[in-house]
Amino acid sequence: MELKKDDIWEGFEAITSLQSFNDNMLQQLYFKDEVSQEIKDDGRLIQTLLLHSYYEYAFIEIAITQAICLLDKALSLRWKQLFGKRPKGNFEALIQWFFDNGYFETLEVERIHGLRKLRNKKVHKIDNGVGGVGIIHNIYWLFDRINDLYESPELRKTRLETYYSLLQQFAEFVRGGVIVSVNEVRYLAFSVSPIFFDNKSEPAILHLFISLIFDPRTQADGKIHYSNLKLSVSNWKFNGSCFEATNIADGSALTIKKITDKENGEKFEKWHNDFNALSNSSLLLFEIFEPITKLNKDLLKAFYKNN
Repeated sequence: MELKKDDIWEGFEAITSLQSFNDNMLQQLYFKDEVSQEIKDDGRLIQTLLLHSYYEYAFIEIAITQAICLLDKALSLRWKQLFGKRPKGNFEALIQWFFDNGYFETLEVERIHGLRKLRNKKVHKIDNGVGGVGIIHNIYWLFDRINDLYESPELRKTRLETYYSLLQQFAEFVRGGVIVSVNEVRYLAFSVSPIFFDNKSEPAILHLFISLIFDPRTQADGKIHYSNLKLSVSNWKFNGSCFEATNIADGSALTIKKITDKENGEKFEKWHNDFNALSNSSLLLFEIFEPITKLNKDLLKAFYKNN
């Protein structure tokens, strides 16, 4: 029998072959060295199922179920490593214990419980590729939770507290726009987002995603062009009116300040009004910020590898 691409992937222009499916839809499989060989072997089987869903979409349904079971097995193994005996609690209780004790790099415990409930239910066929993409993302998200189990809960507590504190501070800080000065160049920005805080490195590293104001008019090619800065900094100070840090790339100083002068204030206000007048402003914002999700995943992988 000749194997053919499942019809469900026909709507994806980037998927033209098994290799392109692997490159554009799947992530590289990675487990920390501390993860048991049994878990790694099972993870590779799930990765194989995902790859062959290019030919048979139903393999994704099997893969997500197996990934949930794999997390169950990984929690039991980790419990035995920590306490020298098999756990008495069920899967639900294990999830909650590991979450309550800081073993997951996420606050979305209900997402884990929601996936757990799929284990004993039929995963319904989704009649479009978007469903498939979502399931694939959830599988790798579960693999990340397995890697989480072998990181320091103490460092994680500080890491998450710092991350969410900065997230809130920056959201308030950029109201009305900010001036970013880096490498002797000044930019006007409308958003500053922490992507990941690595407090395992020395010194600690904060990764930032900075969105600059742009011309909201459609250009000759029919597109609106915008720019983002992706910076990694250390030794930062943030007092509510000014953010100062060292740009790791070249050791230069980075400063982010609120706009206080009239000229830049008027320039930012005009941009803000012109942008909000766009009929597709919400979709454009999603497009601008969409890279943050992938950057966070990539930085988390790099963090796992930093032993």
